[in-house]
Amino acid sequence: MNTHINGISKKGKVLIYGYMLLTILISIFPIAWIFLSSLKADPMKNPGISLPTDFTLEGYINVFTKLHVFTYFWNSFKVVSISVIISIVMISMSSYVIARMEFRGKKLVTSMLYSTLFIPATAMTFPVYRLV
Repeated sequence: MNTHINGISKKGKVLIYGYMLLTILISIFPIAWIFLSSLKADPMKNPGISLPTDFTLEGYINVFTKLHVFTYFWNSFKVVSISVIISIVMISMSSYVIARMEFRGKKLVTSMLYSTLFIPATAMTFPVYRLV
């Protein structure tokens, strides 16, 4: 019996859900692998996909005690907060001018701003990484 629910047969739904499950498993696998590797005492002793023989949280303890992660997090938070506030103020003022005032070249400026939406965000972050 081939019953249709919402225009898709049961066989089609099984295929769709199977594909979704496979996609989820493929997406979660690297995260689970990294987490399990972080629990190993020496990740280089048994590289590859293997369960840790002895579970340890020493890596996490070292990160928070020896590396001053909270200081780095706080510094990053301050830089991001200031950058976001400055960006919001500058963008809101410039967008008000572009929206309300009539000036020569307004269509050019607007189309140039719209054209930046076609550039992927990852392509725009590449120059930042080149600076570092």
